[in-house]
Amino acid sequence: MITYREKGKWLHKAIRDAGYSLEQVDGVWAADNPVEVQRIIDEFDQTPFLEKEATDEKLTARAEKLKSLTVTTSTGKVFDASDEARQNMADAIQASTFMGQTETYWKLADNTVAVVTLKEVREAHALAIQEKGKLILGGG
Repeated sequence: MITYREKGKWLHKAIRDAGYSLEQVDGVWAADNPVEVQRIIDEFDQTPFLEKEATDEKLTARAEKLKSLTVTTSTGKVFDASDEARQNMADAIQASTFMGQTETYWKLADNTVAVVTLKEVREAHALAIQEKGKLILGGG
């Protein structure tokens, strides 16, 4: 008879990965190799799995924050500051510098289109880099 203590989904995976099975039959836990399965249950430490899950959740939350990051320039315009938006700003700065362009239409964070200056895009880009750094280094 198996003495089973719930240790999370990882315990069941460890049992399967070892080539054994554990299932409940008529309210009793049964295994194809009770001695080995009981050893796995007794020795199983779920702490590393819980820590990894917590880290994964934190990274997912951070990724979501990074996707929705915005910055406000000194002129009050709010720009998206996601990775894609930062790359778009860098591309726009490079292209406008090459073309001698000083202003353009830009879709802001609230999806409105506004005329922005090269100076504003440069400021938004710098702020976006700073905000990403704060978020990542701050562990947020």
